[in-house]
Amino acid sequence: MEHHLALATARDVTEFPIVGDIDTGGWDLRKALLLALKGNAVVVEWLKSPIAYEEEAGFRSRLGALLDLIMVPEKVAAHYIGLMRQHFKSDSEGAIKLKKLLYAVRPRPLRSNGCGSVRFARCRR
Repeated sequence: MEHHLALATARDVTEFPIVGDIDTGGWDLRKALLLALKGNAVVVEWLKSPIAYEEEAGFRSRLGALLDLIMVPEKVAAHYIGLMRQHFKSDSEGAIKLKKLLYAVRPRPLRSNGCGSVRFARCRR
C-alpha cells in the first residue's frame, strides 16, 4: 500500500528468470488496466488462460466483467496489427525467431464483427 502513496514511482512490472519452458512475468494492476484501456489485450489473454499459479477467489470473474466494460475491440485489433507489423519489420533482414513469430500470430484471426479471441460486452450486440 505504501508504494501507491509514495511520491517516487515503484516498478510496475514483475519479472522472473526464464527457467526451462517457463517464461513468467506480470504487471501491477494499475498498469494492466491502463494498458487495457489503450487496447493492449495481454491482460485478457492472461485472464482467459487455463493456467493460474495463484488465484484469489472471485477475482478472475470480477476482472473479466470490468474488462468487458472498458475494452474497445477496435483498439485491440489495432494493437495486434501493430504488434505483427513491429515483429516482422524488426526481423526483415534475417530469420524470424520462433518466440517472435508465436507472439505475432498468437491471437486468433479477428472475426468480421471486430471481436478477437476474447468476449467483449460490446461484441454481443
